[in-house]
Amino acid sequence: MSTNASTNREYAQYLANAFKEVDWPIPPYLQLGGFLSPLAKAIKDAATADAKLTIVRARLSGAYNGSYLADMYLDRYSKIPHVRDFARQIDESIRTYFCGYTFNAVTGLLPVIEGTIRKMATSHHRDGGQGTRKLNDELQALVDREEQSPHCYGERLVMLEAFRDFVRDRLLQNTDRYVGLDQLNRHGLLHGIFDNF
Repeated sequence: MSTNASTNREYAQYLANAFKEVDWPIPPYLQLGGFLSPLAKAIKDAATADAKLTIVRARLSGAYNGSYLADMYLDRYSKIPHVRDFARQIDESIRTYFCGYTFNAVTGLLPVIEGTIRKMATSHHRDGGQGTRKLNDELQALVDREEQSPHCYGERLVMLEAFRDFVRDRLLQNTDRYVGLDQLNRHGLLHGIFDNF
């Protein structure tokens, strides 16, 4: 690995560790220097978990505004293989969010995440299974494939690892064992146990 690639991976790991402090993977498609770096530093510098969470919520809600999400929907979500199969759900969840129904917007996106992972598994001739048990296996397979690729890119690998860890340890964690900061837990949300996310 070249020095530059090593530095990129180390910096991506710094970002992953900062966002892990607030139970988030590295937010994709946001500017590294102009947005993610200052946000990671603010998270690291905040004294308490509540302060860290307040910072990330405020800044991400500002970044993911209507114009940004409309651009992402038109230029990415409706075009990326497997994700585009859920274009209607994504569109309706975005609209629902901006109508003030945040709970329904988030719960509407949970099947999109699961369905996209399952479709990716099927496209690689793997069984995505029923329920959520095999989703973690598929995310590990994505990490493994990136690690074994002759074109492995350190930043991408770290982002995949951070997403895998977020899904495994937070989103799909057994609700009884969930200890996250913001209750972004699939089972807790869908079964009405959590509402502070």
